[in-house]
Amino acid sequence: HTLKNAAGCDSVVTLNLTINKSSTGTDVQTACDSYKWIDGKTYTASNNTATHTLKNAAGCDSLVTLDLTIYKSSTETDKQTACDSYKWIDGKTYTSSNNTATHTLKNAAGCDSLVTLDLTIYKSSTETDKQTACDSYKWIDGKTYTSSNNTATHTLKNAAGCDSVLTLNLTINKSSTGTDVKTACDSYTWIDGKTYTASNNTATHTLKNAAGCDSVVTLNLTINKSTIGTDIQTACDSYTWIDGKTYSTSNNTAKDTLTNSAGCDSIVTLNLTINKSTTGTDVQTACDSYTWIDGKTYTTSNNSATHMVKTTAGCDSLVTLDLTVITLDVTVSSNDPILKSNASGVQYQWLDCNDNYAKLSGETSQELNASRNGNYAVEISENICIDTSDCVNVALASVSKTTIFNGVSIYPNPFDGQVTIELGQLKNVALMVYDVTGKVVYINNNVDSSTYQFELNVPKGVYIVELASEGQTQQFKLLHK
Repeated sequence: HTLKNAAGCDSVVTLNLTINKSSTGTDVQTACDSYKWIDGKTYTASNNTATHTLKNAAGCDSLVTLDLTIYKSSTETDKQTACDSYKWIDGKTYTSSNNTATHTLKNAAGCDSLVTLDLTIYKSSTETDKQTACDSYKWIDGKTYTSSNNTATHTLKNAAGCDSVLTLNLTINKSSTGTDVKTACDSYTWIDGKTYTASNNTATHTLKNAAGCDSVVTLNLTINKSTIGTDIQTACDSYTWIDGKTYSTSNNTAKDTLTNSAGCDSIVTLNLTINKSTTGTDVQTACDSYTWIDGKTYTTSNNSATHMVKTTAGCDSLVTLDLTVITLDVTVSSNDPILKSNASGVQYQWLDCNDNYAKLSGETSQELNASRNGNYAVEISENICIDTSDCVNVALASVSKTTIFNGVSIYPNPFDGQVTIELGQLKNVALMVYDVTGKVVYINNNVDSSTYQFELNVPKGVYIVELASEGQTQQFKLLHK
């Protein structure tokens, strides 16, 4: 503002004004049960509306709002059960039930929590298990006892859940064995109620001995008698029996009389089965080669080889081999971008070698017209035979260097064994090396270091190094000197 000074001249006055502001704030507090604030009041419940006016640092009004959370002290009961004694959180050990002991802790809100103990004390016990058994007894401790015992113990839980020490009082009585020697003619009825018509030394019967345990009696029986028997025979084509006759067909009526070991007549009836020798043809189809039952390996079709085997009846069976050997041609002719399988009259499925031999959708004809650079193979199948060709490289046109590969360098070039690739900032790079025929000689689908070294043990010649990252691909020529 312009005024006149004492000399009557203009006096220009400039204002230098400082404005100080009033302010507001919130006082956040937490307390247990009650809280006395700066307004002098004591609050016993949470409050976020109370206000109080102070002077701020600038001397202006400062309105403070209380944001108070009141947490409550609590009481709890700790209910416990124990066997014989229990050590509580107060550090004391109680040997009898108690519902009056107390201890003060902090609750989750940080306030006092008065805990009262409600303790029930159960008592351990002892018992005796009296048992009687024959020969052996397996007790609840898992052990098998073969003699009397009154000292073994085992600990279980009683009805109150406390230890119950059980003592075994075991009496072991012994079983016994014996043999009943008998001789009879034609038949014998033994103590087991069965009638035996042949000698027997294996039949057994169990009785009770004086101790009440099993007494196993074994029968030793000799039966002398006249006998009738059947001589069951199986032969190929013909058979000469004990009657001196030769039979060329099956027979179950011929009879002959002999004397058995007891001197009695024994009438034998022949039960003869005559099986015939056979011939047959074994029809087989195989891929490349087939090893037949004669142990020989055939690499071409064959319908004249023969071998003698036994039929299921045990007779000679002359088998003639009728073998068809299928040999698949897995070579591929290349005329970029067209690849052609040299096999004819088979089924085709072209594969992407760079994608873990994934099937190319719809590419099931003899020729593949590649739409992009890569390495391709063909899977061919005929009848039961399936085989896959080597991978063949297709280079449609030279690929110009893309920006992400500008910093890549490969050395030494020419190389002799070890190759180093400087990848700069590239990450997750797929690396493939193949020769001029397209055959892959080295692959690593996850190179993740700025400098990568690897051994390339290949013949001398020209090789293609293909790098792929971020959806882009770059090829480099590499010479092995």
